[in-house]
Amino acid sequence: MKRQLVLMLLLILISSTAYSQKDEFKVIDKCKIEPIVNVCSEKMANDIYSKAIDWINLTYLNPDDVIKGKVENDFIRFTGMKKEFHIKKIGHKGSPIGEHILFVFNLSYVMRIDFKDGKYRLSLESYKIIDKESGNVLTLESFVKNGNVEDDYYGYGVLNYYSFKEKLPLVINELNSSLYNYIIGKTEKQKDDW
Repeated sequence: MKRQLVLMLLLILISSTAYSQKDEFKVIDKCKIEPIVNVCSEKMANDIYSKAIDWINLTYLNPDDVIKGKVENDFIRFTGMKKEFHIKKIGHKGSPIGEHILFVFNLSYVMRIDFKDGKYRLSLESYKIIDKESGNVLTLESFVKNGNVEDDYYGYGVLNYYSFKEKLPLVINELNSSLYNYIIGKTEKQKDDW
């Protein structure tokens, strides 16, 4: 009896894994982020497209402004912003740059979702990491020269590079998880009991 129960649980686990699959973004070659394909078995391209439009409408304050292009059942291009993407406090008492200077960086991004039956591809088309104070624009590429991470910021550039390299995939993976969960129906709909 126990063996049958274990076998049944194993089959349920395998079938639920085969039903859907979500990949994750990562930085490769110091500064590249490749598109990912998420499997949504048994969903048609038009259903995935429709769910993605609904997700954008629920996720963004001004959805008509963030959608920059779309072809029904084919693709959607949209923009977004993550405020205070990275906050860095530097300096110390007696430091030549002063005591505790705060750097705040925002992230601006352009994403594209392509649709096919049973799957969608999510791509980070472009992004900017913007120093809130100075307006300087950075990307991971801006730190890489001749294949090496170089520091133009007195030791803080390398620290920023590694922080950005770690945080950028986290932010877009959060977006992907939210979108994916909405498409496959894992997102709980919040009802306002007014």
